[in-house]
Amino acid sequence: MLKAVEARFFAYKIREGQEANVALFIDDVLSTPPSGPDSPTAGIDTKEIKSLLVLPNMAGIVIAETTNPRILETVLSGQRHYRGRIFGTVTYQELEPMIKPRTVSELLNVGDEIEVVSGALRGSRGKVLRVDKSRGEVTFQPAEVAVSMPMTISMESVKIVSQVQPQNTVQEASKQEAVTSGQGTGA
Repeated sequence: MLKAVEARFFAYKIREGQEANVALFIDDVLSTPPSGPDSPTAGIDTKEIKSLLVLPNMAGIVIAETTNPRILETVLSGQRHYRGRIFGTVTYQELEPMIKPRTVSELLNVGDEIEVVSGALRGSRGKVLRVDKSRGEVTFQPAEVAVSMPMTISMESVKIVSQVQPQNTVQEASKQEAVTSGQGTGA
């Protein structure tokens, strides 16, 4: 008795900037029935392709969930934006951080520059002075006002413009550079 093969994630190299076009091309080819023996999908079970992922932070990569990676290789052969398959599989644990949306409260730190997107202060920018995650509030110093005084608003009404790197990470990185370059601490 044959055991059903579980679908896995495979990565395909695409010309940078053409990921969405290639994904739409794949969808179009797989959704149209084969017109004859010369069709790119002739003899291929298109139901084996479960999903296609185009992630904005992975330029030049289209990820497909399928049981057989050669199906998409066949469909994409001859397509001018296709550069080849990256051999191996991608695990769901590797994809999850890129797919799962993160809230502002998870990302917001003291020193970050924010912009207010709703309310009376909409459009104003400023630097974060304090973050109260339990209350869902952020206190910031507006940048473009004549009299600068800290203002406290809801985290849901801000977006992050730029983030600052935490100090301890910078110090750890400089220590690591000193160790790798042979300039140890003298111990």
